[in-house]
Amino acid sequence: MAASDELEIQRIEVFKKGYIPFIESQANQAKAAQQLLSSSVFAPEEKRILIEVLPEIDKQLSSLQSVTRQLLMEMNPSTMQKDSARDYHAFFKGDVLEHQLSFIVFMKTYILLAGFAKALSEGWRRVRDLVTASKLDDQSEFRKQLLHFRVGPALNDAEVLRLFTARMGAVMRLQKDPLTTRDIASCGEYRGDASYQLSSVFNIDLGGSTSTTSMLNAAQGPADFTFVGGSPAAAGNQTSAYMPPNVDSYRLSSGGSQSWNMTPYYYFTYDPRVLDAERLKLTNVVHIDMHMGADQNIMRSERILKYTRRMAEPQNQVLQQVESDYADFLTTFLNLVIEITTLNMSIPAKQRDVFLFHLGPQSFYYLTRRFLQELDTGTIHRKSGRGTVMEKFVPVELIKKLLLDWWRSNVLTRVGIERDDISQYKAIIKIVKDTYDRLSAKAMNEYNQMSEAQLRGRNRSDVIRENLNKWLGPTNIIVFRRFLKTGNP
Repeated sequence: MAASDELEIQRIEVFKKGYIPFIESQANQAKAAQQLLSSSVFAPEEKRILIEVLPEIDKQLSSLQSVTRQLLMEMNPSTMQKDSARDYHAFFKGDVLEHQLSFIVFMKTYILLAGFAKALSEGWRRVRDLVTASKLDDQSEFRKQLLHFRVGPALNDAEVLRLFTARMGAVMRLQKDPLTTRDIASCGEYRGDASYQLSSVFNIDLGGSTSTTSMLNAAQGPADFTFVGGSPAAAGNQTSAYMPPNVDSYRLSSGGSQSWNMTPYYYFTYDPRVLDAERLKLTNVVHIDMHMGADQNIMRSERILKYTRRMAEPQNQVLQQVESDYADFLTTFLNLVIEITTLNMSIPAKQRDVFLFHLGPQSFYYLTRRFLQELDTGTIHRKSGRGTVMEKFVPVELIKKLLLDWWRSNVLTRVGIERDDISQYKAIIKIVKDTYDRLSAKAMNEYNQMSEAQLRGRNRSDVIRENLNKWLGPTNIIVFRRFLKTGNP
């Protein structure tokens, strides 16, 4: 990871707790500044000095609180989901897909937060300028408290929010500023394998680390769409000790104790509020796709009958059963993902646990989602509203929660001090690189066998990009990007 990228991620770490606490703190900051105007530290003679600008200072602080309250209402998950669904066909054609909807929600979130960052900066700068342009004594206690303890921290928060939204823009690969155009649907670049969630802002390498392999580099631009850019730093002094993982229920920091195994690849989170909103949709379920890539129709009619009967049961009971059934399915499916992936990468059985640990929960999540798409499974079918209208969706946030819990129980418990063994990490990279080289050779052979008519007038990298999934395999590419685009420690 580039040094500038690492510094940015450190600065925006406050958002790992979500947007809402940060936004609420801005209202409190403005309110505390406004209370200074009627406090005992604001001497009568100082009020006389500022008498002409006090109404505007008070107005600016009131406006900042009002803007914050408005933003909190607009960022309500239910409101955002409805607004995004309403505008869906301005962005995409065809049936509503959950992942495409998440792109719209992400875009709208960016617009709200970027606008808020601008309002924060302009409002607090105006307050600062009104005070500093006055004849108020530099040693004034009121001046110190307002500028050093309110204005200064607030302007720093505005800059942190600006950095955060800039990284959101990188996730969406913005071509135009959505704040200055009416056609926001044309501003970004939607990608089917990207993650449009809060955690993705911490996983994008804005430094554009150089790929060590020409095929991956030709197929993907400098800003990798799925994964943390991060060139692990030199290992330094080795130690067998490691810090226990973060025990917050909704987030996980599962790395080791070295700089090279504490990158965001080992970080994972889900949003409890989004999960609560998603759970509201786990009613009127008539079928859940739970096949493992074969014989998908054998149990279908039986499952449809089972869930249809449950519609008359209490909602909580149905919700618990749906979650329980989905958890059982996902546990089996995760084991299938591991089996296929380690087989594809030629990972020896004795190195599977270490391989999975260093693959990390973030990459494993994307791998799982891709397998679900490839096998067309994991979809929930429910009756939506009255009549026979059916809604199909993949419970993304539920998958994240179940995977996070599963990672704690089935991955972290199986890897001890070897998580800090750099030689084992490098051995994994070598195995992955060997697999990549073998498949790349086959891919280049495919390319060389293409006819002149197929290649005429076309750029080599465009041809490779078009055929990369077919030649290397879409799930393999996820593993290659994790281990080969970040370099060696």
